[in-house]
Amino acid sequence: MDRKFGRLSLLFALCLAISAFSACGGTGVPSGESDVSQPTGSVSLPSDTADSTDGPTGTDSSETTDSSGTSDSSASDSSDSSDESEEPGEPDAPGRILVFGKADESAALLSLLAESGKYDAERADIADAAEYGTAEALGAYDEIILNNVAVREMPDGFQEILCSYVYDLGGGLLTAGGRDERGEPHAYNRDDMTGTVYEEILPVQAVNFEPPAGIVFVLDNSGSMGASGADGKSALDRAKEGISACLDALPAGDCVSVVTSDGTTAAPLTNLGRAGGADVIKTVMNGIGFGGGTQIYAGLSEAAELLLSAEGVYARHVVLLTDGEIPDAAACVGLAEKYYRENGITFSAVGLGASSFYSETLEMFAESGGGKFYAAKTEDLFFLLFDDLHSPELREFEYEPFFPEISDPLSPLFESINFTQEGDRVLMTAQLGGFFGARAKEGSEVVLSGPFGVPVYACRDFGAGKTGSFLCDLSGDWSAEFMADEGCRKFLLNAVGALIS
Repeated sequence: MDRKFGRLSLLFALCLAISAFSACGGTGVPSGESDVSQPTGSVSLPSDTADSTDGPTGTDSSETTDSSGTSDSSASDSSDSSDESEEPGEPDAPGRILVFGKADESAALLSLLAESGKYDAERADIADAAEYGTAEALGAYDEIILNNVAVREMPDGFQEILCSYVYDLGGGLLTAGGRDERGEPHAYNRDDMTGTVYEEILPVQAVNFEPPAGIVFVLDNSGSMGASGADGKSALDRAKEGISACLDALPAGDCVSVVTSDGTTAAPLTNLGRAGGADVIKTVMNGIGFGGGTQIYAGLSEAAELLLSAEGVYARHVVLLTDGEIPDAAACVGLAEKYYRENGITFSAVGLGASSFYSETLEMFAESGGGKFYAAKTEDLFFLLFDDLHSPELREFEYEPFFPEISDPLSPLFESINFTQEGDRVLMTAQLGGFFGARAKEGSEVVLSGPFGVPVYACRDFGAGKTGSFLCDLSGDWSAEFMADEGCRKFLLNAVGALIS
């Protein structure tokens, strides 16, 4: 009987091992873990990359509260009384944590972990990760923290070992970022991470961050745009094709509209991240027919006013597509100059087969509006539009300190932690100086977000384990104020503990 039981136990263990190996596809990449959602929802905060930001209401914007909604005076009492209770995710005994990262960059993190008394942490250089040659070797630790570690620095096979450690053995993994000597992303570098096993493990996908822009195409639909070219297509047809191609290549956070030259809004401002957003614009635009004479001023005025109403965008830009004849040219130049000077709205112009005389007029118009003029041929229209809509003037983002926004202040991660409230936004009490571009994967929880809804801290279950990514540094570079704040330090400790199964 005992021998039979032993053979059954051995067979059961063998089946479990085969199952675990299959889960990572024999390479450490679990099946079904690669879906990445595109930001969707409103202009200000893509819905797929963050949960609702609605928090407690009825307080002044400057009031400081804790996660139970109490004021400062009672928050301290609550904090004192909670010291004896178990923190969110806190293990019964001090958790063993292995930090891979440089000594100077990891000093603040190691100090935080040691001072908490909750964790027994040690550090190693990523170059020495080969010493931990199996998932079982890493399994001696409750959690691994990769502090500003790039994929290219990892020894061969380490990504697969890390995958099995989390997915099969139920280990916790926390990643944090940092910049290289040129000020570029080091750990969350898109070119370094894309398509790797490491990226499959994380709750986020690294991207080159481009701030969302408000863009309005002003489409000249006068009779002169109906003249056919050698390919049998009219200038209006070619303009529509160029815009359609651009809609598929713009960032998902952009808010786009199409206005005809007579001032009719053909397609309202639409967030491209919204399901079917680009298709809605294309359908409406393709229904635009030819109008009367060329009167551009009304269309430009309507475009500028639409952009003034756009929320959650970093830049506002108008693109005029015309064959060049503008009877009201002087008024159009004045309008572009006014809105550029007073509101920062830029204007570019695309001449579709325009003569040299009309080109000079369009060039003057674009220069007055802080934009560029393009003389377009049929075959290069898309590329001209693409370059214009990805110009540094539109996409170069100036990082400024910000207070991370809390998606759910009632989460255990924020227990007894003070926060501030501005309208319906709930914010941490200390600022970060910047962030690294990322997009939350489907099924991930965005706990903290930054400007335009970008994830700052996201986490998710991954097989038997959990992973979390902090899209800033933990070395004191951008995070000096954050790392010195009592509430933010407690949040980091809670986040570390919550990843331990």
